[in-house]
Amino acid sequence: MDILLRDNYLQYRAIGGIFDLYFYTGPSPKDVVQQYVSSIGLPVMQQYWTFGFHQCRWGYNNISALENVVQNYKDANIPLETIWTDIDCNSRAFGADI
Repeated sequence: MDILLRDNYLQYRAIGGIFDLYFYTGPSPKDVVQQYVSSIGLPVMQQYWTFGFHQCRWGYNNISALENVVQNYKDANIPLETIWTDIDCNSRAFGADI
């Protein structure tokens, strides 16, 4: 499907399928948002910890390195809600043979 914005109109060109067009008439922008939300629902509240401070990097060699990072944040009085070890903190780092 192509949607073309022309000078005086909006042109839809489709090979097939079903169109569901919704028009929210307002009259104010606030009313448009309320009408839109009433048709799709409100967003889900995120978990509280996701709003906190996160630290992420790859290349940690062992759990002691992670503990040192967390301790350094604590010593510097920097908030840290979550530490991500990314994909590189794998079983090789903890002595398992893959």
